[in-house]
Amino acid sequence: MKTRTFKSGLGFSEEVTMKRSFYFILTVLSLSGFAIEEVWKLGDNFLSFEKDTEKNWLYSRNCQNQNCEALIFLKKASFKNISAEDLNGGKNPGAVICHKNSKAKVVILKDLDGNENSFCLFSDKSMVSNSTLYKEAKVNDEKK
Repeated sequence: MKTRTFKSGLGFSEEVTMKRSFYFILTVLSLSGFAIEEVWKLGDNFLSFEKDTEKNWLYSRNCQNQNCEALIFLKKASFKNISAEDLNGGKNPGAVICHKNSKAKVVILKDLDGNENSFCLFSDKSMVSNSTLYKEAKVNDEKK
């Protein structure tokens, strides 16, 4: 396993473990409820994310202390202020929640295979995937 440190374009450095060959092992471990690491790219910068397999959340690794803006917002994400018109044109519901209910911005990242995913980027540089926001907004609204 090879470890390299990359300077991200978001203003922080982080150590990212490149482990394409270990995805199978991590997938097997994830079946037991473990969180796994995923690596996503923003331009030429590599960013480390945590995939919580129990909650099905994907969030930036710098949220491990649970006090980051991304996880705080995720716990209160909702469709309450989202109109049907806001979702017109096939807009990503999670991106609409990100844009409309927070001061965060939507960014598109690529995984190591080139697949794209949209994330909500907060002022503390924490991120959560917009699909995670969408799922949790539904769960949060059902609780109320």
